[in-house]
Amino acid sequence: MEMKAGVENTIDSWILGWKNGDHQEIASLYMDPCVFYSTLGDNLVITREGVGLYFKEAFDLAPGVTVTVDPKHWMQLKNDIVSLSGGFRFYLPNKGTSPARFTWIFREINDHWKIQIHHSSVIATSLLGVDMNTST
Repeated sequence: MEMKAGVENTIDSWILGWKNGDHQEIASLYMDPCVFYSTLGDNLVITREGVGLYFKEAFDLAPGVTVTVDPKHWMQLKNDIVSLSGGFRFYLPNKGTSPARFTWIFREINDHWKIQIHHSSVIATSLLGVDMNTST
């Protein structure tokens, strides 16, 4: 499968997993082992099972939450490895939205692009009271 289309299919499935509150669907998109630093937690998760448990807890704590993904920068590292960085926007019922950012590393295994490394964090521009957005 062509790299960009394959990665986009994985992202679409990840978003659908959020929409459906399906932690097992989301976990199936990750390699095992993996590296997973989440937006909301502070623990390093290194198994697909751990990823699933994280998303189950997230859905239990915030039922109905949905997310959009805004890919910003693609970098093909090898024929079967791609880095993608960008932004998330979480929509929480009755609480509004929350922006976050991510870097994912995808790896192609048997014609499926899996997430091997996931690092994400909330965007905390309010910490300094300034917007440090720059582009190069």
